[in-house]
Amino acid sequence: KASDEECNWIFAESLRETSPLSAEEKISKITQSPNDALAKILPMINLEELLKELLAKNLSAPIEKIADRIVGLTQERGIDMAALGGYLDKFLAICTQDSSNTFLPELTQKLLNECAKNENFLPVFCSIAAPYLNKIIQAFLKTGKTALIADVIKVYANNENMMQEYSAVLDAVAERLLDEFIIRIELGLDWATLAELLILFRNKSVKRMFEKALSRSRGPSGKYFEAYLIRRTVGKVIGAMPKEYLSGILSEERFSNASRDEICNMIEIIGAMDNENLVNILEVPLGHSDFMVREKVIFNLGRM
Repeated sequence: KASDEECNWIFAESLRETSPLSAEEKISKITQSPNDALAKILPMINLEELLKELLAKNLSAPIEKIADRIVGLTQERGIDMAALGGYLDKFLAICTQDSSNTFLPELTQKLLNECAKNENFLPVFCSIAAPYLNKIIQAFLKTGKTALIADVIKVYANNENMMQEYSAVLDAVAERLLDEFIIRIELGLDWATLAELLILFRNKSVKRMFEKALSRSRGPSGKYFEAYLIRRTVGKVIGAMPKEYLSGILSEERFSNASRDEICNMIEIIGAMDNENLVNILEVPLGHSDFMVREKVIFNLGRM
């Protein structure tokens, strides 16, 4: 068992007369020291510098071993979770800067596995991951790892306290996913997986989806067909969500101050939701003075 004095003597390089430890020696100390000694050793190693060096050399095996050892400390009784979070934060900081995204998926999965095993680690994960969520989501979208994105979002979405505490960060992530969702609809790409991710945000994403679809131009310069397709698709997705999420976006009052185009857009979205319980809402535009609006209502009622 290493004492504080021994650890300081070995790793406080500014006090050592011999040359600093090599990367290989540091890796050996981290991966082979018992947990109680490792907890004392880590503060004396420049972990960020070591990780950068290993990534630059594309040495993923030692990075994975170091990650396993540090993540494994979460199971140690009496471990300082705040300090542990600091080391893992350095890991995420370096991995999200790595343009190759070599180790980010593996590290994220390790952290998610630990969340599932140790409820005390969940708030630590949410705290350290929050500043990097946008980068993590972007990296995983780029490499098609939507299942991993879903698992990350679920950690927050399944805990109301976490949803509230990190609301601003999650709002930005929802906005990013919604932008990607709209782009995929326009390009005729698979949008279903993105829709599943947006549903995880519950009422956070419903209002955004509705407003995005509502604002699409009906004029020829606004790509009418693409805009119509977006409204229909968004309507279908929103229609599959729990009814309680709809209360904040659908009401008879919304038709009162809306322009003709906005009313027509709303009618198309509601029609695509294919929900007979929403027929009463369409009674308002059915009495509109503009024939085009009334015609739009009748057409969509016939499809519901």
